[in-house]
Amino acid sequence: MFDVCEHRVLTGHGLPVLGLAFSPSGEHLVTGDAFGVFHVWDTVHQDLPNTRHAHDGPLRSLAFTADGKYLLTAGRDGAIKVWSFPDLTVRSVLRANENVAVWSLAVAPDRKLLAAGDHNGNVHFWNPVTGERHVTLAGHTQPVHALAFSPDGSMLASGSEDWNIILWDVDPGSARALLSNDLNWVYAVAFSPDGRLLASAGDDMTITLWDVSTRRVVHQIHEHYGLVRGLAFSPNGRTLASCSQDWTVRLWDTANWHELAVLRGHTETVWNVAFAPSGDVLASVGEDRTVRLWQVPALARSDSQSENESVVLSAYELVAE
Repeated sequence: MFDVCEHRVLTGHGLPVLGLAFSPSGEHLVTGDAFGVFHVWDTVHQDLPNTRHAHDGPLRSLAFTADGKYLLTAGRDGAIKVWSFPDLTVRSVLRANENVAVWSLAVAPDRKLLAAGDHNGNVHFWNPVTGERHVTLAGHTQPVHALAFSPDGSMLASGSEDWNIILWDVDPGSARALLSNDLNWVYAVAFSPDGRLLASAGDDMTITLWDVSTRRVVHQIHEHYGLVRGLAFSPNGRTLASCSQDWTVRLWDTANWHELAVLRGHTETVWNVAFAPSGDVLASVGEDRTVRLWQVPALARSDSQSENESVVLSAYELVAE
C-alpha cells in the first residue's frame, strides 16, 4: 500500500462542501457548499479564491464545458446557472421545472451537451451554450443523484434513489439497459477512461464494477464502513478513488482492485472526489467544510512510469476569509 498521508487543506466554506470540479486545464478547482456558495481556487498561484453566492440552498453539482469557457452549477433551488469562466458572469439560467431540485450534472466530452438529473427522477438535456433544451428522459421514479457520460459521449449513465442505474443512448435519447442495484440508493457512477467499465456506489457501502458491454457485475469492493458518496477514475484509468461516510478516501488499483491507499484527514462524511486532469492531484470535499488536495501515487498519474513510487505533498493551510 502506498504511503499517502500529507495534503493541502483549503478552508473558507461556512457549511459542508458538497460538490467540486476541476477546470479542463487543471489550473482551477471549483467547490460548492450547502449554503449555495462556490469558491474558485487557483491551483497554480495558490491565491485566495473568488467566491460567488450562486444558489438559494445547497449547491450539489458543478461541471465545466470541455473547452473550459463555461462553468455550470446546480442545486436545490432548481436553477442551472451557466457562468462565463473565468470572469464569473452569469450567461444564462436554465430551468426544467420551477423549484424542482437539480442534484446532478454531467457534460458530454467534446460535445455541447449538458445532462441534469432532478428530484422527480427525470434527466434533461440542454445545449449549455445556447440554452436550447433537447429532450427529457423519463425512466427513474426517484431523485437522480448521479450522472456520467461515457468517454465517447454516446452513452449516459444515471443513478437514482429508485435503486436503479439506467444506461441511455444519447442519440436518440432512449434507454439502452437497466442495471439493478439490489435495493440500494445509487449516489455515484463513473465510467473508466476506456469506456469498458462502469463503477457505481451508494448506501450499501459497496462499490460495484460493471462490464458495460455485457451489463454484468465483474467485481465488488466491500471495504468502506459507511455509504459511498463519490467515485472518480484517474485520467489514465489505473486508479479508482472512492469517498465515504466513514470519513475516508480510498484508492484502488484497477488492474486487480487491491487497495492502494486510505487517505485520512476529513473529520466527517466525505461528499465527493475528483482527479485533476494531470492525474497527480486528487481533490476531496466534505461535511467538515474543508477541501483537501492529495498528492496521489505515481500509479494514477498520466506520466507515470513506475508502479512502486510513493509521493507526498507537504501539508499547509490556505484560508479564505
